[in-house]
Amino acid sequence: MCAHADRLRKQIRKRKQQQFRHRGYPNGSFKPDITTTTAVRLLLDKAASFSSQKDIAVPVAEAKFFRAYSYFDLVQLYGNVILVTKPLDMTASELQQARTDRSQVIALCIKDLQEAAAALPETVTETGRLT
Repeated sequence: MCAHADRLRKQIRKRKQQQFRHRGYPNGSFKPDITTTTAVRLLLDKAASFSSQKDIAVPVAEAKFFRAYSYFDLVQLYGNVILVTKPLDMTASELQQARTDRSQVIALCIKDLQEAAAALPETVTETGRLT
């Protein structure tokens, strides 16, 4: 039974990698998602010290949306992933931690999406922006 479950997981992972390739990611690469989450961590870290929180509310909400989207992609492809929510340098020990359970990652995605929905405008204010 266990061998059958492992074979099924491999087939599912392969199918998800193929879906990623069809979306334009070469060889099922997760680099776009990692790049996005890195940029979001930096933005959210800097936003905390921004003088006018009202002026930066929409960019913060958009960043949270994209973090949720990226982590959702990673969870769909890999299951458990390393969840990092603060900026790190390349030598940080957090990068070597065990993968975070997918339920915790999805909980962050839901929280980010709820916060983003509350802060984003309901109508389009600028072409290409989230609402």
